[in-house]
Amino acid sequence: MREVRSRVRRRGAIVTLLTAFAVLVAASVVAASASARSASPPVICVRVPQSGLLPPRQSASTQLEPSSQWQWSASSAHQPFRWQLINRYGVVVASGSSPGTGGSILVPFNYYRWKVTNEGYLGQYWTACWSSQP
Repeated sequence: MREVRSRVRRRGAIVTLLTAFAVLVAASVVAASASARSASPPVICVRVPQSGLLPPRQSASTQLEPSSQWQWSASSAHQPFRWQLINRYGVVVASGSSPGTGGSILVPFNYYRWKVTNEGYLGQYWTACWSSQP
């Protein structure tokens, strides 16, 4: 009789452990699914200018893009530059200058283009990225 009780207890413990494991796996799947749904929108990046180097005192820009967040790299030659964020109506909504470092900005959702003017003495390029949500 003792042997039967011992087996029943072991089986009960195994069933309890398996049930706990199944609950843990199910919770992980639900959490992963929620995380995937709340993932950030894709970030799109382009090279500015698209090819080659931007000569000193020249400007280049991205196309108009639906966005609310912009980020740009340091200039390739680490030389100074000016930047502007321009909306679809041609209005400069933000601007600044840099000794050569990158930056970022959050703006209300709209269509914008990022424009850069090379203020250095060497040709250089940047990588500009945008996203439709912060």
